[in-house]
Amino acid sequence: MYLVLQGGGYGCCVGSLTILTPGEDGRPRTVFSAAQYLLDRILPLEDGSGIQLIGKSTDSEARATGNAQVYDPYRIYLVIAGAPARYDLDLSKAYTERH
Repeated sequence: MYLVLQGGGYGCCVGSLTILTPGEDGRPRTVFSAAQYLLDRILPLEDGSGIQLIGKSTDSEARATGNAQVYDPYRIYLVIAGAPARYDLDLSKAYTERH
């Protein structure tokens, strides 16, 4: 079970994203925390062991007209059980090339 908290940005920019899961001691455990992460989607892993966070590190693509020269690849993080999120370069590269 995951609790996804997404804060709004001030004015034009991305807010923050925090993901919590229950810890063994009953207290919430932070498994993902990013001050500037533009979340696009959350997908379950095929084996059901966790989730994929798909997004971008900045909001430059959200304003493509003003930032058309900026390359902003997707970044995929894997959250498995209660372990901290892990960045996956291979999945990120493949997703960016497909989209």
